[in-house]
This record gives sequence, C-alpha cells and structure tokens, in this order.
Amino acid sequence: MFKLDFEFIKILGCKTFGQYLENGKNNWGEPVSGKRIKLIADEQDIHFHSGFAWWDARLSPSHGTLEIRACGQQPPDATLAVSALALGLIENLSEAEKLYKQLTHVQWQKLRFDALRHGFGAKAKGFNVVKSIKILLEIAKKGLQKRNLREEKYLDVLFKRSAKRKNPSDEITQAFRKNGIQSLLERTAIRI
Repeated sequence: MFKLDFEFIKILGCKTFGQYLENGKNNWGEPVSGKRIKLIADEQDIHFHSGFAWWDARLSPSHGTLEIRACGQQPPDATLAVSALALGLIENLSEAEKLYKQLTHVQWQKLRFDALRHGFGAKAKGFNVVKSIKILLEIAKKGLQKRNLREEKYLDVLFKRSAKRKNPSDEITQAFRKNGIQSLLERTAIRI
C-alpha cells in the first residue's frame, strides 16, 4: 500500500515493501480507478509504512529506534518470556546468525508457518526443529547473561515448554478434549 495525494495505491509486482524500495523509480501502482501509474520510492514511504504496517520488527524513524513487536498473548507466567528471548538474541547476535544461516530465508518462512500449525511437531527438511529450539534458547540465555542483570530467568518458562514439547495451545487443546468447553474457558479467562 502506498499513499499519493490523499489516495491509497496498491503497489504492483512487489512481494515485499523492501523490494518496492529497492526498485526505486521502477515501480507501478494501481489506484481505485484501476489505471496503472508510475511510482517512485522515497523516504516518505518509509514513514508512512512505519505507522501503518504491523511488522514483527520495524524501524521507527520518528524515534530512531528498532521496535520488536513481541507476542502479547503469553500466559501470566510468561509475560516477559518473548521479550527476553528477543533481547537475548540481540545481545548474542553472532551466535544467532550462525543458527539462522542453517536455512534459507524462504525455508525459515515455511518453518514459521509450519510451527504455527504444528507447534513442536513442525518440520523442516534436514533440520531438527526441537534441537534448534533448545540451541536458540541457549543463545538467548548467553546473551542475557552477558548483561549480568539476571534477566535469563524469564526464559525458564520457554525452557520448560521445550523440555515438555508442549506450548500453551497444546495444553489448552488437551484440556478441551478431556473436559470440554468449560475447561477451555477456565484456562483462558483473563484474571485481574
């Protein structure tokens, strides 16, 4: 999506916003009228998208920061787990990059969607997912330990999930199958 003179324009021929930016002057768009128009990528497009798109991680040009939009639906015992994981990986980026390079970006994307569907049962050809989760957690733990603020304790719940090979969704599904809808509602109720 692109905005030009108060009109939203669909970007054509680009799979990602990054590709649109790389194309520079070689972009095409389609407004509501359906007539193709030439688009030129510039800095204002980044500012527009940084307030519009909900990326997992995004630049925030107005604040000069990198925002990580971690999962906000963690159980009460894990509210800081995903943030700690992200921070730990950032603090140990060289080891995280070694793990990342074991697959191509496309393979990671496929694995992400497989993990959304199958949790710990996710598969990537020639890649041990469960072993890699443990390696990822160790990388993050080392990164947090470097900070010497005892933040690695927030990863404990993720280590436990990895050891049991069950995530909160698995546990809720199991409770539902065993005791029905009331059990599911009790487990997912918001408590203040």
